[in-house]
Amino acid sequence: MDVRLYYQSIREKQEGLTKQYPSGFCLVASVFNPEKNSTPGCLTEVTVADAARLLTDGTHRVATADEVSAYTNRQGVERSRIIRDDFDKVREQFKHIMGRT
Repeated sequence: MDVRLYYQSIREKQEGLTKQYPSGFCLVASVFNPEKNSTPGCLTEVTVADAARLLTDGTHRVATADEVSAYTNRQGVERSRIIRDDFDKVREQFKHIMGRT
């Protein structure tokens, strides 16, 4: 592929993604790549510039609405688990400081 065409394709995809994702970030899912032996379906949140490059390279695709909702639900559950674990650690430290076991 000609280098000019490659970067032109990246710019075109970036413009389209910027209109579609005004926040500047989007979720992409990996596709199976036999050259790199990649795992298909792994979701990653990236900037639209990185997403445009990944789409042009053919290593990823834009995540579907179902994949996005599942990803955000998992993130919310994980976030609440981390907060709960941190709170439990602080509670245990307080018990040890106060001499209560």
